[in-house]
Amino acid sequence: MFTTKFTDLHLHSEYSLQDGMIRVQDSKDPKHIKSEIILRAEETNSDTITVTDHGNMYAQAVLASVCKTFGFKHMSGCEFYMATDTRHDKSYSRRGDAYVHINSWAKNKLGYKNMCILQKRSFEEGFYYVPRIDKELLTQYHEGIMWSDACVGGTLSTLILQGKVEEAYKEFMWYLDLIGDDFYIEWHNHGIDDEDKCNQIKKEWADKHGVPIIACTDAHYYRKEDTDAHKTLLCIQYGKWTDDPTFDGFPGDGYWLLNEDELLSRYPKEYCENTRLLTDKCEGNIIEFGDIRPPQFKIPEDFVQQYLQSAT
Repeated sequence: MFTTKFTDLHLHSEYSLQDGMIRVQDSKDPKHIKSEIILRAEETNSDTITVTDHGNMYAQAVLASVCKTFGFKHMSGCEFYMATDTRHDKSYSRRGDAYVHINSWAKNKLGYKNMCILQKRSFEEGFYYVPRIDKELLTQYHEGIMWSDACVGGTLSTLILQGKVEEAYKEFMWYLDLIGDDFYIEWHNHGIDDEDKCNQIKKEWADKHGVPIIACTDAHYYRKEDTDAHKTLLCIQYGKWTDDPTFDGFPGDGYWLLNEDELLSRYPKEYCENTRLLTDKCEGNIIEFGDIRPPQFKIPEDFVQQYLQSAT
């Protein structure tokens, strides 16, 4: 069991389709057998569980039920796709040019409601390769949500790696001005030079403006031994063969749920413990079961009279 105060904030379940492998619920006996994500929460000595699947919240109701069964606080999360320009722009010829990543966690019921609206509109209005939101929607529906810049494919790191550091700083300030103390910077370490470069630049900005940095492992599977299985899953997604010498899965390593020694060898302890800043803010158990809410339809004032007259 961990002695470091740490909660996995950035991780992907099986609902990150053809990408994540962490099991949210045991398939045989979910009421009595603990799933991988429950065992992990016990290992880290965390009272809160979240997942941040790519562009969707499919796992949230299932996870909320599992958390209720085993006595954990559920925190809804999602790694949204942010349109490079607007969600209406669907002119990009390359998938990777159409979006970047941004992470989110519901702080309260308003936040969960806003996340549901963002997901709905990302599919209805912004879908292009993937469901996308944009700054317009974020401005309208950011309240009640904690946000971070996500991974090396995130909203800040992408610009930094393109050599647009000044533009990235403007983006950083835009998010900070809008979101305030619910905005965080993620620190990643998978042995990749690009991550190191982004970490150092973002750290300067975070330190200057008092933005907390959180350790995020971007875990996609449970054990180190699952690395080859995860590569096979990625091959299915990208249409590759497992023996293709040009494809080796994710760059670097460490995309499993790290044990405490592995975690502290890669991430500063302060950044690990900063993860509890978010879990402490979260009200938890926002999704209520058994609370049936049928849609509300506004009935015209003269409808009943007109209906009765037409029926006679």
